[in-house]
Amino acid sequence: MATTTASRRKSATATTNGGISAWEDDPMSGLPPIARPEPNIGAGALGVAISGPAPKLGVYPKGTADFRYWAAADALARVVAVWKQVLPTNATWEPSTPTTTGRR
Repeated sequence: MATTTASRRKSATATTNGGISAWEDDPMSGLPPIARPEPNIGAGALGVAISGPAPKLGVYPKGTADFRYWAAADALARVVAVWKQVLPTNATWEPSTPTTTGRR
């Protein structure tokens, strides 16, 4: 997924103001992580959760457990944003809300 200079600049600003770094594309794409705002994964009927405590918000070296947590949270937040555009407003996850995923 290509990004414009403007969107990269916007993302970089978000990190300075309390964001993370995450994958823009598949980690095997060879692209470096990009700056992203803090993901909001627990809100609403399509909220999700990652088991265990969240690391302190920040930018971590790729490959570390803290980087993987925030990269996963960012990916989940983007997936939820896509589904919210196509599902009815009263849609929920099955079997429960929020859906929880594990950590490695």
